[in-house]
Amino acid sequence: MNSSPCSSGEGWIEEPLDQRNVVALLKSVLEEEPLAGAWVVDATAGNGHDTEFLAQRVGPEGRVVAVDLQQPAVEATRARLAASPELAKRVEIVKGDHALLQDLVPGPWRGEVAVVLFNLGYLPAGGRSLTTTAATSVPAAEASLTLLRPGGLLALAVYTGHEAGAAEAAALREWASRQHGARATVRLLRDRGEGAVGRPEVLLIRRRPEQG
Repeated sequence: MNSSPCSSGEGWIEEPLDQRNVVALLKSVLEEEPLAGAWVVDATAGNGHDTEFLAQRVGPEGRVVAVDLQQPAVEATRARLAASPELAKRVEIVKGDHALLQDLVPGPWRGEVAVVLFNLGYLPAGGRSLTTTAATSVPAAEASLTLLRPGGLLALAVYTGHEAGAAEAAALREWASRQHGARATVRLLRDRGEGAVGRPEVLLIRRRPEQG
Protein backbone atom coordinates (compact mmCIF):
# COMPACT_ATOMS: atom_id res chain seq x y z
CA MET A 1 0.00 0.00 0.00
CA ASN A 2 1.21 3.47 -0.78
CA SER A 3 0.29 5.12 2.47
CA SER A 4 1.95 7.36 5.01
CA PRO A 5 1.56 5.99 8.52
CA CYS A 6 0.96 8.48 11.29
CA SER A 7 0.23 8.31 14.98
CA SER A 8 -3.43 8.84 15.80
CA GLY A 9 -4.69 10.64 18.86
CA GLU A 10 -5.21 7.24 20.46
CA GLY A 11 -1.52 6.32 20.01
CA TRP A 12 -1.98 3.61 17.40
CA ILE A 13 -0.86 3.77 13.78
CA GLU A 14 -3.43 5.20 11.40
CA GLU A 15 -3.01 4.95 7.65
CA PRO A 16 -5.09 6.09 4.67
CA LEU A 17 -7.16 3.31 3.17
CA ASP A 18 -5.95 3.61 -0.41
CA GLN A 19 -7.55 0.40 -1.61
CA ARG A 20 -11.33 0.37 -1.96
CA ASN A 21 -11.61 -3.41 -2.10
CA VAL A 22 -11.07 -4.22 1.56
CA VAL A 23 -11.54 -7.95 0.94
CA ALA A 24 -8.52 -7.91 -1.38
CA LEU A 25 -6.62 -5.84 1.16
CA LEU A 26 -7.32 -8.29 3.96
CA LYS A 27 -6.29 -11.20 1.79
CA SER A 28 -2.99 -9.47 1.02
CA VAL A 29 -2.42 -9.00 4.75
CA LEU A 30 -3.28 -12.61 5.56
CA GLU A 31 -1.03 -13.91 2.80
CA GLU A 32 1.87 -12.55 4.84
CA GLU A 33 0.84 -14.47 7.97
CA PRO A 34 2.50 -17.85 8.75
CA LEU A 35 -0.68 -19.93 8.70
CA ALA A 36 0.46 -23.38 7.57
CA GLY A 37 -0.83 -25.85 10.15
CA ALA A 38 -2.47 -23.06 12.17
CA TRP A 39 -5.86 -22.74 13.86
CA VAL A 40 -7.86 -19.81 12.49
CA VAL A 41 -11.40 -18.44 12.86
CA ASP A 42 -13.66 -16.86 10.25
CA ALA A 43 -16.07 -15.11 12.61
CA THR A 44 -18.43 -13.93 9.83
CA ALA A 45 -18.60 -16.76 7.32
CA GLY A 46 -21.05 -15.02 4.97
CA ASN A 47 -21.03 -16.76 1.61
CA GLY A 48 -17.89 -18.72 2.43
CA HIS A 49 -15.30 -16.88 0.36
CA ASP A 50 -13.10 -15.98 3.33
CA THR A 51 -13.55 -19.44 4.85
CA GLU A 52 -12.39 -21.05 1.62
CA PHE A 53 -9.37 -18.72 1.44
CA LEU A 54 -8.39 -19.48 5.04
CA ALA A 55 -8.77 -23.23 4.49
CA GLN A 56 -6.35 -22.94 1.58
CA ARG A 57 -3.88 -20.96 3.68
CA VAL A 58 -3.77 -23.28 6.69
CA GLY A 59 -2.98 -26.33 4.59
CA PRO A 60 -3.83 -29.97 5.33
CA GLU A 61 -2.60 -29.81 8.94
CA GLY A 62 -4.47 -26.61 9.85
CA ARG A 63 -8.07 -26.09 10.88
CA VAL A 64 -10.70 -23.37 10.41
CA VAL A 65 -13.78 -22.65 12.46
CA ALA A 66 -16.34 -20.66 10.43
CA VAL A 67 -19.12 -18.93 12.37
CA ASP A 68 -22.29 -17.22 11.23
CA LEU A 69 -25.62 -16.43 12.85
CA GLN A 70 -27.64 -16.77 9.64
CA GLN A 71 -28.67 -20.18 8.33
CA PRO A 72 -28.37 -19.06 4.67
CA ALA A 73 -24.73 -18.14 5.35
CA VAL A 74 -24.05 -21.52 6.94
CA GLU A 75 -25.60 -23.28 3.95
CA ALA A 76 -23.75 -21.08 1.44
CA THR A 77 -20.41 -21.73 3.12
CA ARG A 78 -21.07 -25.46 3.24
CA ALA A 79 -22.04 -25.47 -0.44
CA ARG A 80 -18.90 -23.57 -1.44
CA LEU A 81 -16.66 -26.01 0.40
CA ALA A 82 -18.49 -29.02 -1.02
CA ALA A 83 -16.76 -28.36 -4.32
CA SER A 84 -13.43 -29.14 -2.64
CA PRO A 85 -13.67 -32.07 -0.22
CA GLU A 86 -10.04 -31.62 0.79
CA LEU A 87 -10.73 -28.06 1.96
CA ALA A 88 -14.01 -29.07 3.57
CA LYS A 89 -12.15 -31.52 5.84
CA ARG A 90 -10.22 -28.59 7.32
CA VAL A 91 -13.32 -26.58 8.28
CA GLU A 92 -15.91 -26.78 11.03
CA ILE A 93 -18.96 -24.62 10.30
CA VAL A 94 -20.85 -23.36 13.34
CA LYS A 95 -24.20 -21.57 13.43
CA GLY A 96 -24.01 -19.07 16.27
CA ASP A 97 -23.56 -15.51 17.45
CA HIS A 98 -19.96 -14.34 17.18
CA ALA A 99 -20.46 -12.38 20.43
CA LEU A 100 -20.23 -15.84 22.05
CA LEU A 101 -17.13 -16.78 20.09
CA GLN A 102 -15.24 -18.29 23.02
CA ASP A 103 -18.06 -20.81 23.46
CA LEU A 104 -18.16 -21.69 19.75
CA VAL A 105 -14.55 -22.77 19.21
CA PRO A 106 -12.89 -25.86 20.69
CA GLY A 107 -11.59 -25.37 24.24
CA PRO A 108 -7.95 -26.15 23.40
CA TRP A 109 -7.94 -23.25 20.91
CA ARG A 110 -8.01 -20.61 23.64
CA GLY A 111 -4.75 -18.67 23.41
CA GLU A 112 -3.61 -20.69 20.36
CA VAL A 113 -5.46 -19.13 17.40
CA ALA A 114 -3.31 -17.51 14.69
CA VAL A 115 -5.96 -15.32 13.04
CA VAL A 116 -9.52 -14.22 13.71
CA LEU A 117 -11.18 -12.55 10.73
CA PHE A 118 -14.33 -10.41 10.68
CA ASN A 119 -16.01 -9.08 7.54
CA LEU A 120 -18.78 -7.13 9.25
CA GLY A 121 -22.02 -5.68 7.88
CA TYR A 122 -24.69 -7.81 6.24
CA LEU A 123 -24.75 -11.02 4.26
CA PRO A 124 -23.68 -10.29 0.67
CA ALA A 125 -26.54 -10.86 -1.78
CA GLY A 126 -28.86 -11.37 1.18
CA GLY A 127 -31.37 -9.17 2.92
CA ARG A 128 -30.04 -6.08 4.66
CA SER A 129 -32.47 -6.12 7.54
CA LEU A 130 -30.02 -8.13 9.69
CA THR A 131 -26.60 -6.55 10.17
CA THR A 132 -23.80 -6.76 12.67
CA THR A 133 -23.90 -4.11 15.40
CA ALA A 134 -21.62 -2.73 18.09
CA ALA A 135 -23.61 -4.67 20.70
CA THR A 136 -22.26 -7.96 19.36
CA SER A 137 -19.11 -6.94 17.47
CA VAL A 138 -17.31 -5.39 20.45
CA PRO A 139 -17.78 -8.49 22.69
CA ALA A 140 -16.74 -10.63 19.74
CA ALA A 141 -13.56 -8.61 19.25
CA GLU A 142 -12.78 -8.91 22.97
CA ALA A 143 -13.29 -12.68 22.83
CA SER A 144 -11.08 -12.88 19.75
CA LEU A 145 -8.16 -11.18 21.46
CA THR A 146 -8.38 -13.76 24.23
CA LEU A 147 -8.38 -16.60 21.70
CA LEU A 148 -5.30 -15.36 19.85
CA ARG A 149 -1.88 -16.80 20.43
CA PRO A 150 0.93 -14.30 21.18
CA GLY A 151 1.63 -12.52 17.90
CA GLY A 152 -1.75 -13.58 16.50
CA LEU A 153 -3.82 -11.21 14.38
CA LEU A 154 -7.39 -9.94 14.72
CA ALA A 155 -8.50 -8.43 11.40
CA LEU A 156 -11.79 -6.54 11.05
CA ALA A 157 -13.38 -4.98 7.97
CA VAL A 158 -16.05 -2.53 9.10
CA TYR A 159 -18.60 -1.10 6.69
CA THR A 160 -19.93 2.30 7.74
CA GLY A 161 -22.45 2.70 4.92
CA HIS A 162 -25.34 0.81 6.53
CA GLU A 163 -27.53 2.20 9.29
CA ALA A 164 -25.66 0.65 12.22
CA GLY A 165 -22.24 0.74 10.56
CA ALA A 166 -20.95 4.13 11.69
CA ALA A 167 -21.82 3.44 15.32
CA GLU A 168 -20.26 -0.02 15.06
CA ALA A 169 -17.04 1.43 13.64
CA ALA A 170 -16.85 4.12 16.34
CA ALA A 171 -17.38 1.56 19.11
CA LEU A 172 -14.71 -0.75 17.70
CA ARG A 173 -12.22 2.13 17.39
CA GLU A 174 -12.88 3.08 21.00
CA TRP A 175 -12.43 -0.54 22.10
CA ALA A 176 -9.23 -0.87 20.07
CA SER A 177 -7.80 2.29 21.64
CA ARG A 178 -8.03 0.58 25.03
CA GLN A 179 -6.17 -2.52 23.77
CA HIS A 180 -3.28 -0.64 22.21
CA GLY A 181 -0.21 -0.76 24.39
CA ALA A 182 0.68 -3.60 26.73
CA ARG A 183 -1.96 -5.97 25.31
CA ALA A 184 -1.83 -5.37 21.55
CA THR A 185 -0.68 -3.17 18.71
CA VAL A 186 -3.30 -1.53 16.51
CA ARG A 187 -3.34 -0.31 12.91
CA LEU A 188 -6.37 1.57 11.64
CA LEU A 189 -6.86 2.06 7.91
CA ARG A 190 -9.55 4.52 6.84
CA ASP A 191 -10.23 7.57 4.72
CA ARG A 192 -10.85 10.82 6.55
CA GLY A 193 -10.99 13.33 3.71
CA GLU A 194 -13.83 14.72 1.64
CA GLY A 195 -16.29 12.01 0.61
CA ALA A 196 -14.98 9.53 3.19
CA VAL A 197 -18.32 9.17 4.98
CA GLY A 198 -19.73 5.70 4.44
CA ARG A 199 -16.46 4.15 3.29
CA PRO A 200 -15.11 0.99 4.92
CA GLU A 201 -12.47 0.87 7.62
CA VAL A 202 -9.99 -1.85 8.53
CA LEU A 203 -8.63 -2.60 11.99
CA LEU A 204 -5.57 -4.84 12.33
CA ILE A 205 -4.96 -5.74 15.97
CA ARG A 206 -2.01 -7.93 16.84
CA ARG A 207 -1.69 -9.52 20.26
CA ARG A 208 1.63 -8.72 21.78
CA PRO A 209 4.02 -11.57 22.58
CA GLU A 210 3.96 -12.68 26.18
CA GLN A 211 6.50 -10.94 28.33
CA GLY A 212 8.84 -13.47 29.87
